[in-house]
Amino acid sequence: PYNGSLSHGGTGSQSTQRSVAYIIDGLLHFDRTFAGIHHVTAVVGYEYSYKNNNQFYAFNSGFGSDLTLNNNLGSGTSAVVSSLQVARTEFSIFARVNYSLKDRYFVTATLRRDGSSVFGENNKFAVFPGISLGWKMNEENFMSGNPNIDMLKFRVGYGVTGNEGIESYTSLAKYDQGVNSSGTSAILGQTQINGLSITSIKANPNLKWESTSQLNFGVDYGFFKRLNGSVDYYIKDTKNMLIQVYLPATTGYSTQWKNAVSMRSWGLELHLQSANVVTKNFRWNTILNFSWLGNKITKYNTQ
Repeated sequence: PYNGSLSHGGTGSQSTQRSVAYIIDGLLHFDRTFAGIHHVTAVVGYEYSYKNNNQFYAFNSGFGSDLTLNNNLGSGTSAVVSSLQVARTEFSIFARVNYSLKDRYFVTATLRRDGSSVFGENNKFAVFPGISLGWKMNEENFMSGNPNIDMLKFRVGYGVTGNEGIESYTSLAKYDQGVNSSGTSAILGQTQINGLSITSIKANPNLKWESTSQLNFGVDYGFFKRLNGSVDYYIKDTKNMLIQVYLPATTGYSTQWKNAVSMRSWGLELHLQSANVVTKNFRWNTILNFSWLGNKITKYNTQ
């Protein structure tokens, strides 16, 4: 296209992008009741995913004619060509078992092992367990005759989850190459040779999963066939948070990704729903929610 300067010769460019993703997973289910009072369900599975993103860009200017538009970029005088590939691989295996006795006592246990290519070579994989217990108190014999209690269930649970929310190659040292790199070109004979230069980002082979563990206490309730809701209190600890820290200039680098921060949060959540008026032609429900929470930084180590 013409840019207002006859000597410039116009500019032209082309770019392409191709993204490919593969996801392979498998599940094995088990569901059985024993002696009429023991109910067991289980799931075992795996998941593999691979993502690859390729980009290409070519630019030139100083064309003698614009008749070929951007279909003959090589005829310009100031070519710039760049390409990029970003890949990411993730793999998980997991299992979950649910057990209930008389539909009154409940146990759920989970275990998963996750791996991701974005982390350092020493910490690609991590294990995340979980367990929860439940008790329907209203199903006990000493409460079965009370018509005013529809539901009274107590819950307690503990579990750990992981976070991998960083870009690919974050844990690695990076190099720059090409004529656009400062200080990477040299003259050999009469030919310019493009070399490599290390970037200002420092590698971290020990970069690992960010993890969040949560302990939860809860009650589900229902009364008079009109009121129902829940009360939950939780304590959540997030450790090894993934952040990019600034390094002293004496190190020769400017930044590095680290597991540098830990945080604790806690909260109380209340939910209440009431059926105030229920008739054939009219229904009036009320829903109330209340939340209270707090948090604090328990560790901040950027050294």
